[in-house]
Formats: sequence, structure tokens, C-alpha cells
Amino acid sequence: MRLEYIYTKIKKALPRTAALVFAAVLLLQLALPAAVYAADGDAPEAEPVPSLDGVEAAYLYNCESEKAVCSKNPEKLVYPASTVKLMSALVALEALSDRLDEKVTITAEMITGVTGTRYGLAAGDSMTIRDLFYIAYTGCYNDAVVALAILACSDLTAFIARMNARAGEIGMTNTHYTNPTGMHDRLMRTTAADVSKLALVLSGNEFYMRVTSEPKYTLEGTEKKYTVSNRNELVSKVTGTKNYNQLCHGMNVGMTEDAGYSLTTVATKDGATYICVIMGGKELEGGKNTAYSTANDIIAWAFRNYGYREVVSTSTVICEVPVTLSSDADSVLLVPASSYHCYLPTSAVIGTDITFTSKLTVDSLEAPVSAGVECGFLTVKYGDDELAVIPLVTKSDVEGSRLLKQMEEIREFSQSRVFIATVVSAVVITLLYYAIRAFIRASKQKKHGRYYL
Repeated sequence: MRLEYIYTKIKKALPRTAALVFAAVLLLQLALPAAVYAADGDAPEAEPVPSLDGVEAAYLYNCESEKAVCSKNPEKLVYPASTVKLMSALVALEALSDRLDEKVTITAEMITGVTGTRYGLAAGDSMTIRDLFYIAYTGCYNDAVVALAILACSDLTAFIARMNARAGEIGMTNTHYTNPTGMHDRLMRTTAADVSKLALVLSGNEFYMRVTSEPKYTLEGTEKKYTVSNRNELVSKVTGTKNYNQLCHGMNVGMTEDAGYSLTTVATKDGATYICVIMGGKELEGGKNTAYSTANDIIAWAFRNYGYREVVSTSTVICEVPVTLSSDADSVLLVPASSYHCYLPTSAVIGTDITFTSKLTVDSLEAPVSAGVECGFLTVKYGDDELAVIPLVTKSDVEGSRLLKQMEEIREFSQSRVFIATVVSAVVITLLYYAIRAFIRASKQKKHGRYYL
């Protein structure tokens, strides 16, 4: 009787167990993401770089892309001439910038033996350090440069040592100084590329840029008022207007017989900044100076042929990622998390010169999905140069399906240990059920004397 009771219980429970064993399971396939961004239309043709034949070396550096857009002999060793004053200004400013309004007295040591263009400082003259900077770097007068050097480091030897140390710190590996003014010395050397590194550092000094951009400056800290004029024709009209360029700001111009004309300036327009370095310019018949003309030509060329461009926007569809558990969509589009602008040639073609590579960090997403979910990243390149890495996010929401969610839960349950244990138990119980049933039937037949041979 006990076996019959167990048999009855198993018989009632069996339909529910079978329902779990034979539940439906949903299988989904993952699709590979496909790039869907489009290439540019027709881009303007690149304009040839202007001739650089009139100078020994040239270097036009774009601060936004951190690259030179044109150059000639950028690593050739040349005499530095007046570009030396850029380094003497940097070292002096680093030592004296908090003392600009301090009044100082010119000593004999500061003016003895100074050669080249001089303002005419005399021992006993009294003026502010600010005024000395304007005399030295607006007017480019050597006696004021030496006076600042001695004020900064007590003696000229220590100042020159600091100039060379600072050059090493900036990365000017091909530069060596022997004086602070740029007067010719065959032991001094530099390159156009090195000078651009120095100019880049100085361009961030607001006081220096103001000093070297002023067309004229009236000395306020002296007993008599004197005016210092800027002879850099790119930024000042004091000596004429033929080389004036309203896009240029500050820096330095000068010459020696051995080095020729040297020129350094900063040019800005529409949010873009260039550093222009010219070495070894010449004075031609008729008064044309190749340092000025070359600088103006390549600066104008750069602004015509380069510009800011929006390479990708937040609406640019890059690829898609599969979505599960949704009856509305089987994938969702991915877009950049932010737009990206960069300074490039106007002739560069998106899809050819400017390329994209997308990489996903997920195989699929499970609905519901919200817009803005990060799923990978986009690498933007111009040629071989990596410009940016931008996160890729979902463009829109995707609603989930309740039915598919329930089916997925069933599928997951069917792969769980609980389910496997249930199946095994069901099989064992089923076998036991039939074994008991067979045993009971055999017992009844034996009781009634039924035997079959």
C-alpha cells in the first residue's frame, strides 16, 4: 500500500515537471557592426607652398596641430643672430618678472664692452626694470639686454650658462649661446626648428608679447620721457608699411653680416596660431627684404590652405551594435559622444585623408537601452597621425519586449544548475514511477495467480 501511495503522488506531479523540461528557449544571433559614415564631397585643391629660395632656413609651425606646415632646412645649423634675444628675454623674465616696477641704477659693468645697436645707457642712469625690458626688446638695444642679464644673474657668465641650460630644457638640442645679444660669434649656432621651440614658450608670456608688439613705448620711469620705437616691420609701421602684417604679433627681427636677416613672429587668425621663423634672409636691390617677404607669403598661404574643420559631430552615425530582447529593433546606431574639430588642410578629404576606425567594447546590448550608453570608441586619423579617440554611444532609446524578456529568463533558467538538477530528478522519479508501477502489477498478478509463460 505504501508503494501505491507514492505512485499516486508521482502521477499527479508529473505533468508540471514535464512542462518545465520541455519549455521553449529563444536563441539570438549577434550581428557585426557596420561602418556607415560617408566620405567628403569635392575638396579644394592644395595650393603649392610659396618659394623659400630667398632664405637659408624657414619654419612655419601650427600651434593647433603641433606640426610644421612648411619648412626649409629646419635642422640646418645656422648663426642665430638676433634670435638670441628670445632666449635672453626668457631667462631675464623668469628671474625678474616680479620686480618690473623696481627702480634700478645702471652700472659701468652693464655697459662696458657692449657692441652692436645701443640705446645709449650711461652709468648712473635710473629707470625701472620694466623700462629696461622695453628698451631691450621693443627697441632691440644691446646695452639694455646686457643690463637685464646682469640684474638677473649678477654676472654675464652665469646668465649665458643659464641660457644654454634653458635651451636644453626646452629641447633645443642644436643650439649653443656665447652671448645674450646675438652679436656674431662663430661658436654660436641654432636651427630654425630650435628657434620655433623657444618662440612657442615665449608666446605664452603675456608681458613679453606685449613688449614686442608695441609699435612705440614711452619710458615713464626716467627723469626725461623718451620714446622707443619697434623696428620689426611686421608689427610696426614706424619704418614703413610695405611689410606690415596685421595678423602678426610680437617677437624679434635682426641681422648680422654673417647670419643675414633673422625673423620670428606669431600670426593669428580665426582661432589659429602660427609661429614663423626665418633665418638667413637677404636685402635685395630695390629694398626688398626676403625675410619679410617670405614670412608674409607663407603666413598668407597657410591661412588660405588650412582651417578648422568639424571632422565628426554627435549626429555622425559610425556603426551599429546588436540589441536583444526588443521587438522594435534588432540593433541601435552608435554616434560620437562629442563632436571633434581640428586644424587641417582644406584639401583633406574625409574618408580618404581623414580616416576612422571604430572598436566596440560590447558584443550586444540587452533592451531596454537608453541613449548615451558607451559601447566603444572611434579613432580619428589624418594620414598616419592619430588625431583623437572619441567614445561611441548609443544614438537613441530602444524599448524592451516583455515576452522576449520572459523567454530569455526561461532560457537562462534552463541552463542553470537548478534546472539541470530538476531534470535529473524528474528522470529518476519517472524511472522510479514506472519501476514501482511494474512491481505493483507484478505483485497483483502473483496474488491472483496469473502467470504468463
